[in-house]
Amino acid sequence: MGSDLTPAHYRAMFEAAPVALLVFDADLTMVHANPRYLDAVGLRLDDIAGRYVFDVFPDPPDRHGRSQAEALRQVMRAAVDRREPQVLADYPYEIPLPDGGFDRRLWNVTEVPVLGDDGAVELVLHYTEDVTELVRAREAREEAARLTETLNARLAEASARDRSVASVLQHALLADLPEPADVRLRAAYRPAAHEVGGDWYDALELASGATSVMIGDVVGHDIEAAAAMGQLRSMLRTLAWSDPSTPAGVLTRLEEAMADLDVDVLATAVLATVDAADGSGELGVTYANAGHPPPLLVPGDGEVRLLDSPSPDTLLGVGDGRGRHDATTVLEPGDQLLLYTDGLVETRDSSIDDRLDRLVDLAGRHRRDPARLERIIADMTGDHHEDDIAVIVVENPGPAR
Repeated sequence: MGSDLTPAHYRAMFEAAPVALLVFDADLTMVHANPRYLDAVGLRLDDIAGRYVFDVFPDPPDRHGRSQAEALRQVMRAAVDRREPQVLADYPYEIPLPDGGFDRRLWNVTEVPVLGDDGAVELVLHYTEDVTELVRAREAREEAARLTETLNARLAEASARDRSVASVLQHALLADLPEPADVRLRAAYRPAAHEVGGDWYDALELASGATSVMIGDVVGHDIEAAAAMGQLRSMLRTLAWSDPSTPAGVLTRLEEAMADLDVDVLATAVLATVDAADGSGELGVTYANAGHPPPLLVPGDGEVRLLDSPSPDTLLGVGDGRGRHDATTVLEPGDQLLLYTDGLVETRDSSIDDRLDRLVDLAGRHRRDPARLERIIADMTGDHHEDDIAVIVVENPGPAR
């Protein structure tokens, strides 16, 4: 056939077009329409050819008595008078329904003038597209965006209130530390910049004369984490006081109680028993680590080092049945044991090994500073930290206390 298109080809394409097309002349008299258009209006070509557009489609008022066709009439005339395409977007037309109601439809109307050799408009190609669902979807998205903005603002307000409530709750649950005869205890807590969390520390004197020291971190950063922290801390405190087991045994009992009482949380913890019963001046420390950062041994003089547990015990709440293990160390007079939560050593832009190395260095540098905990936290985190931080230090003050 080649590349030449005959009038028959153009007519065939017009007839086959998948959209409704109407052709009218400069007097708004309808000339032709394709089958898709005729099907849409429910008429035959003989019903419309040679007739004025608005004689075939009278201008019914909408339910408020206003003209529905005036805007369409104006855009049709503009296409003829201005001899350039005209578009009428989101054109509303309320269609009466059999039950007496109205269906408000929206249309995009395009009028394309076809000019003759003399430059005058001979025909206009009229195309109408029902965009009701598209417009409604767009309006729904815009409304959803407005609602989302409002919701986010309200959530931010609620979050601020929750954070305030949780911070009060968290501080209330961080009890005052005891003052055992042979052990010096110091602790510090810093809330996160924008969230609350589940970090805690605690210590209590046992009937045996030993001191139980604990630190933990419930997974999560919201008021629920703070509430879960309070529950878990109370359970561990009670078990540490009443159960004569070693720290590993107490943590095992705690996990059993969590399962029986449906305390569905995950948490890390270190539980230590500090005992000076042998009278040597040394403090014996037995501790168990449930997925927590390793304790730090800070001698009065000498090399600071991390205490790795003999077995990598899992978090509380995992319940994998692998058992828990105790480890021991000794605090000579002047030695300190530093326990801390992961907010002190975990950041997004540094490796955990680098952060632990820095903590070891700072602990040694500040070991004799009365404000050592505040110094260490400030040097490790600066003015801003994303996670909350709990730190507790156990010190053997020696006979000079």
